[in-house]
Amino acid sequence: MTLRREFCQKYGPQLLPGTDRFVILGVSLKGGMVPKADGEIDGATLHVRDTTWGAVAGMTSHPCCEEVEKYLQWKTKNSKPK
Repeated sequence: MTLRREFCQKYGPQLLPGTDRFVILGVSLKGGMVPKADGEIDGATLHVRDTTWGAVAGMTSHPCCEEVEKYLQWKTKNSKPK
């Protein structure tokens, strides 16, 4: 997450001129990967958000929702709890 934030801050405005919004999204099984934060980068906003794979899989309007749901089932079955 630190590298993503640094990329957005150091290179985002140079590589993507005219972009007014950058988003870093942490996706994990249980959530709580990153705290919600907002900031500014050379006139653009940086949003950091957190979500779960369950929330992503629950987006039934997405054209690949069935694939994501299958991935989540596979990941849950094959992941070793820490």
